[in-house]
Amino acid sequence: MSISTARPAISAMGLRKTFGKQVVLDGIDLTVAEGTAFALLGPNGAGKTTTVHILSTLITADGGEALVAGHDLMRNPAGVRTAIGVTGQFSALDDLLTGEEHLRMMADLNHLGKAEGRRRTADLLERFELTAEGTPDELRRRIPGGHVRLVFADAADLELAARVLGDAARDDAALALRVPSDGSVTALRALLNRLDREAVAGETLTVHTPDLDDVFFARTGHRDKTEDKVTR
Repeated sequence: MSISTARPAISAMGLRKTFGKQVVLDGIDLTVAEGTAFALLGPNGAGKTTTVHILSTLITADGGEALVAGHDLMRNPAGVRTAIGVTGQFSALDDLLTGEEHLRMMADLNHLGKAEGRRRTADLLERFELTAEGTPDELRRRIPGGHVRLVFADAADLELAARVLGDAARDDAALALRVPSDGSVTALRALLNRLDREAVAGETLTVHTPDLDDVFFARTGHRDKTEDKVTR
């Protein structure tokens, strides 16, 4: 497959940025061809984040010029924003917002208006069968496969715990039991109380719950068709 070189995805020349007396960018030149994956590497303080912030219109450069998807960064920042998508290093909001709240936030960021934003949100949730309601933790607890893994100090404690918790899967080599559980506080308290009544002491306890991919598969009965097409 040939890659067109008619217009770079990003073209920057002489980008400069200072914060007070500190020079962060000192004349950066950068060309990124369309259809390529590009990594910007460097030590802490080299200006990587500042460069990304400038190219995504979050801050302005003090000097130089740049085109992103053919749009002039200084003269047409709105054009740049319509052509790009930016994601942070960490998914800070994934565990705090529901799917509906994420979509409404994106609608607000794209200035769709309240009525249109709600309409588009409802349409997308229905189209992708994401109307499966609840916080991520609540959804995970509804899916089979959650369990608590208990590890014991010696074979005697393992043997006693296995008798007390008759429904547990046993791993003698690891001195561990796998007990079905939804991971809720109520379930954990009941499990520990059963062990305490028989004076069984566990060495470590870890809770394992299904991830959101498992939730999606269980609720819809199929994997994401888009993902299948990409990986086929």
